[in-house]
Amino acid sequence: MHRDLTVIDGPESVGGLAFDLGRDLAHRHDVDVHGNAYAPTSHKLYDVTDTTGALVDRLASVDSVVEVGIGNHPDIAGRLASRGVDVTATDIVKRTVPDGVTFVVDDILDPDYAVYSECDIVFARNLPPELHRPTLAVADAAGAAFWFTTLGGDPPTVPVEREQLPGGETLYRAKDSKALE
Repeated sequence: MHRDLTVIDGPESVGGLAFDLGRDLAHRHDVDVHGNAYAPTSHKLYDVTDTTGALVDRLASVDSVVEVGIGNHPDIAGRLASRGVDVTATDIVKRTVPDGVTFVVDDILDPDYAVYSECDIVFARNLPPELHRPTLAVADAAGAAFWFTTLGGDPPTVPVEREQLPGGETLYRAKDSKALE
């Protein structure tokens, strides 16, 4: 018998993926049931729920926020500014930010403390673990709260309170401030 041939009329072990991973194909079994073995949709798709709205709703409870490491994702800063929050965004290189957002080139590892001195919350989205402690130190020095998210698999490296937001995002609150009481 040829190994690349599949017999539909009777049970035959042929060792191929298309029909039950090499097990016998039941007599007159519906071949279409097995047609999805090669379909790319059989793989698990990642959850891409947009949690920006939930973060903005939570952060909009204060007057001023400094977002650390804004990168190419100014969506939270822009939406906060459109809701009347005073927003400053920082990064180690110049970034384009929406109208109403102040941008400052600043390195959280060598910060200009004046950037953070008047804010209620120092916030960072997808903050890598090696920046948790330095960012907390800056928030402490400013008397501000420090809230952040991680990339999901990264645990916080500072003591936190966890807040589950709608959409599944976990907001880590490492420090709250008087402005939040």
